[in-house]
Amino acid sequence: MPASARPVCSIGIAATVLAVLTFGSQVEAANLLERAVSAAEPCSALKADLGPVSVGIDKVKEVRIDEFLLSAEGNAGSARLMGMLACKTSDKAAARGDASATIRVEAAFDLRTCEIQKSEAHVLETGGTYGSVIAAFSGSIEAALKNGIRSEIAKLCH
Repeated sequence: MPASARPVCSIGIAATVLAVLTFGSQVEAANLLERAVSAAEPCSALKADLGPVSVGIDKVKEVRIDEFLLSAEGNAGSARLMGMLACKTSDKAAARGDASATIRVEAAFDLRTCEIQKSEAHVLETGGTYGSVIAAFSGSIEAALKNGIRSEIAKLCH
C-alpha cells in the first residue's frame, strides 16, 4: 500500500469501526462507543445461585466510556477503552439488584493484514448489590469483551 494511502485507510477503518459497533444494542447509551460495548453483551454469563433462587445479573444496565483512544502508525493500529459497565437483574426477578465494574479494553492490530496482535480486557473494580458476583465472573466478562473486539475487527476485514 502506498504511504499516502495509509492515513486515509486508517481513518476509513476507524470510521468503519465506530459505525459497525453502533448496531444491535438494546441499551440506551450516550454514544456509539457505549452502544458498542453493550452490543458485546458482556453481562450475559452472569448468574448466581442464592440458595433455592437463581439470580441472573445478565442485563446491561449502563455503559460509560471515560476514555477511548484509537491510533495508527504505519500499518500498526491500536485501540484502548476505559469505562464502567453496570449489569442488572431482570425487572421481573424475585431478587432484584445490580453490579458494576470498571473495565479496561485494549487491542493492537495490523491495518494491512487485519492480524490481531493483542486483545485484552480487564475488570478493575466492582460494586453494586451483587458486586461480588461480578468479581467472581470477571473472567467471563473479560472473555465476552475480548471476543467482541475480535469479532468487530474481523468484520472490517471481510
